[in-house]
Amino acid sequence: LPDALLGYRLHASNTVWFDDERGAAYALEVNRVLAHTLRRAGARHSQAGPAEVAHQVELLTRHAARHSDANGLAMYANDLVGGPQLEAARTGSADVHGWLRALWPRFGPAGAGSRATTHDLHAVARTALADVAKEEAAAASVAEGERDELRRQQIDREAVAAAQAQEISRVRAELDTSVITHARELQQLRDDMTASSAAQAQAHADELQRLHASPEWLVGDRLWNRAGAARVGWPIVRAWRTLRDRRNRASLALGRVVRTAGLAKPRAVVAACWSFPIHSQTFVYQEMQALAWAGFDCRVFCCDTNARQELPAAFSGLWGKRLVMQTDWDANQRDLEHFLRTRPDRVNSLLATLGAATGLTREALLNESTVRTGFTFARHVELSGASYLHTYFFYDQSLLGLMAAVLLRIPRGITAYADHMLGDYRFKLVPLHLELADIVVATSARIKRELGAIGGGRFDDKIIVKPNGIDAARFPHIDAATRLAAGDPPELIAVNRIEPKKGLIHLVDAIGLLQARGVAVRLHLVGGADKTPAGAECFRQLTARIDQLGLSDRIVLHGVKQQHEFIPLMARARLFVAPYVEVNTGDKDGIPTAVLEAMSTGLPIVHTGAGSIEEAAADGVEGLTVPQRDAVALADAIARLLSDRDLYVRMSSAARQRAVSEFDIHVTERRLHERIQAVCAPGTVRA
Repeated sequence: LPDALLGYRLHASNTVWFDDERGAAYALEVNRVLAHTLRRAGARHSQAGPAEVAHQVELLTRHAARHSDANGLAMYANDLVGGPQLEAARTGSADVHGWLRALWPRFGPAGAGSRATTHDLHAVARTALADVAKEEAAAASVAEGERDELRRQQIDREAVAAAQAQEISRVRAELDTSVITHARELQQLRDDMTASSAAQAQAHADELQRLHASPEWLVGDRLWNRAGAARVGWPIVRAWRTLRDRRNRASLALGRVVRTAGLAKPRAVVAACWSFPIHSQTFVYQEMQALAWAGFDCRVFCCDTNARQELPAAFSGLWGKRLVMQTDWDANQRDLEHFLRTRPDRVNSLLATLGAATGLTREALLNESTVRTGFTFARHVELSGASYLHTYFFYDQSLLGLMAAVLLRIPRGITAYADHMLGDYRFKLVPLHLELADIVVATSARIKRELGAIGGGRFDDKIIVKPNGIDAARFPHIDAATRLAAGDPPELIAVNRIEPKKGLIHLVDAIGLLQARGVAVRLHLVGGADKTPAGAECFRQLTARIDQLGLSDRIVLHGVKQQHEFIPLMARARLFVAPYVEVNTGDKDGIPTAVLEAMSTGLPIVHTGAGSIEEAAADGVEGLTVPQRDAVALADAIARLLSDRDLYVRMSSAARQRAVSEFDIHVTERRLHERIQAVCAPGTVRA
C-alpha cells in the first residue's frame, strides 16, 4: 500500500484515526480483504449447499460484521472489479468517488459509518459461491479436455512403440543375416590369405630354385665359394668401401674449408630414408629442392642408393647432391671414439637421454646398429660444416639427425606426415623429437593438433603448419569446358600406391555400381603395389574384385608412373577420386600431393575426408565428401558431378584457384624458410 499506515493489520481491535480521504481508502481495503477471505473459504467446497451457505453467513455475521467498516456492497464491488482497480478508480475519478459515496455512507462526513447487515452478507456469500461454482465447472471442463488429450497421446505413444518394436525386430533379423554373411566372408578371406601365403611361399621357393639353377648362380657359386674367390673378393670389397668412405670424408672437409672462407653458400644436410631415391616421395624432394631458395647448398645423406629412375625428372638436381655413407661396425666405432675424445660430455648426455626415452642401457644402445650409425652420420655432418639439419618422418634418419644435432649443437628441423601416430618403429621417439627439434613442420592442421597432444602443448610454439607444396606450373590448368567437351565415356583418375589405406576396393565397387546403373566411365589407377605383404595382398584382392565384377575393360591399372607420364592422364580426366580410409593401425593420409596436383589442373575431387584431405578440398567447394568405405555414396557423388554441369564448372574453378593460392611451393615454403633463417641467425643461443 502506498501509505505506510494502511499496511497496518486490518484488525477490529486496532484503533486508528484517518482524515476523510485516507479513511475512504482504508474502508475499501477492509472490504477487499473480507471479500478475498470469503472467496477462499467458499473455494474449499465443490458445491454451495444450504449448510455451506449457513456456514458462510455465520462466519461473516459473527466475525466480519464486527468490523465497523464492513459493507456488503463494498465487498461485492471489491470482488467484482478487484480492490486495487476500485481504489485506483476512486482516487482518479470524481464520478466513481461520488457513486461510492452514494452507495456507502462511510464516504460521507467523518463518523457517518454504517455496519453491514446480515442481508447484505448473505447476498455477497451467494454471489461469491456461485462464482466459485462457475469457475469449478470451467476447471472441470478444462481438466476433462486435458484427460482426453492425454488419452490420445497415450494411444499415439503405444502406436509408435509398436512400430519401433516391429522395426527393431526387422533390424535384428537383418543383423543376424549380416553377421552370418560377414562371418562367411571373413572365413573366405582367411582361406584366401592362407592360400595366398602358401602360394607366395611356394613362389619364393620356386624362385630360389630357379636362381640356383641359373647359369649366373652356378658360375658365381663355383668361382666365389668353391674356387675360393671370396678369400680375395671380400678384402677387395672392404678396400673399395674404405676408399669411398675416405673420398666422401675428404670431399666434405674440403667443402667446409671453402664455406669457411666465404666462397660458398651455407650447407644444409637433409635425410629422409635409408635409401635414396624413392619414387613416391616427391613431396619430400620438393621441400629439399626448395631449400636452395633459402640460400642453402643442400646435401642429401643416405645409406644406400636406388636406381636413378626412381627420382622424378623435376628433381634430378638432387641426384648429384646425394652422399652415400659407408657404414659398418668398424667405421661406426671410429666415429664413436672421435666424439668420445672431442665431446665426451655430449656423448654421455645423449646416451642418457636416449636411455631414458627407450628404457635401454648404455651398453644396449651402443649395440644397436642404428645408434652406432648415428655417430657416423654426425661425423659426416661435422665434416660437411653444415649450418642446418632437416629430416623427414620419425624413422631411422630422424634418429640420426637428432643425435647429430645434439652432438654438434646445430639447429635441426623435422617434417611430420602421418607416421607419428604409428607404433611401428622402436626408436620413433616422437615426444623426444618434439622437445629437442628447433622446428617441427606439420603438413596439415590436423597433424599439428595431434603433435600438440603428444607434446602436451609444451612445444606448440615450434610447430608450424606447412602443407606439401606443388609446382603449379608443372600441372597446367585445363578449363572445365574443355574437359566437358571430351568424348564419352568420361574418365576418372586416382594416383596413389596400392595399399590398404587407399580404399581402392571401394572405388572398384563404385565403378561396378555405376555400370549397373548404365553410367559408363573409365578409371585410370596410377601407382604400384606397396612393397609390403599388406600391399601385395591388397593388390591381389583389387585385381580379383575387378575380374569378379567384369570391369577389366573399365579400369586400367597403369602401375608406377613418373609425374610427366601421368599429367596427360589428368588432363583428359573428368574427376580425381580419393577413396582413402583410416585403417585400424591408425595409419592415414595427410594432404596427399596427388590431390593437390589434380586440383592444380582443375579437377574436382571426390573423396572420403580421411586424414587431412578436407583441409585442401572442402565438401561442396572443391569437391564432394562421402563416408569412408561407402561404395554407394561414392558412386552417387561421381554420378552427381558428371551430370551437374554448373556444379562441375564451379568446383573445377575453385579447385584450381585454391591449389595456386594456398599450395603452390612459392607460397608454402616461405614460412619454413623464414623460420630456418631465424634459428640459423648469428648469435642464436642453443642449449
